[in-house]
Amino acid sequence: MKRWTEYVEDLFDDTRSELGVHSFLQGPDILPTELESALHHMRNGKASGIDNIPKEILQAMGDFGINILTEMCNKMYHNTHIPEDLRTSIFILLPKKQRAVDCSDFQSISLMCHTLKLLLTIILRCSLYLTKSTEKLDANRLDLGKIVEQDKPFFV
Repeated sequence: MKRWTEYVEDLFDDTRSELGVHSFLQGPDILPTELESALHHMRNGKASGIDNIPKEILQAMGDFGINILTEMCNKMYHNTHIPEDLRTSIFILLPKKQRAVDCSDFQSISLMCHTLKLLLTIILRCSLYLTKSTEKLDANRLDLGKIVEQDKPFFV
């Protein structure tokens, strides 16, 4: 187990300096409808991260929760800072075979906070849209790889 811990720490060690995000890389505010769509498309019953808040609790908060989450995500997005507790993931080792000994005998899964998953999903959808728009799809908007009408907000 000690060797696996060393292996994972070396694998995910990030020695880059913090460069920050240039203002031209930031986009418009995240819309509540974008966050609601991302939440709707998350699977039910998934394990929660270090905050122990499952997706179902976030959904149960209704419009009030969507508005609070949207405000939080916009704050993180525009400040280009994600708090440490949201960035902390739980790594779980799963043996691939009985009597696993070597690092290659295991696989790892990472449990992250659903709030961070929502923010990253929206940013990913935005980058997919920007990539596709350079391919002459600027008259349409993307939703999980599908083309939707022009009058709808991004990523809904």
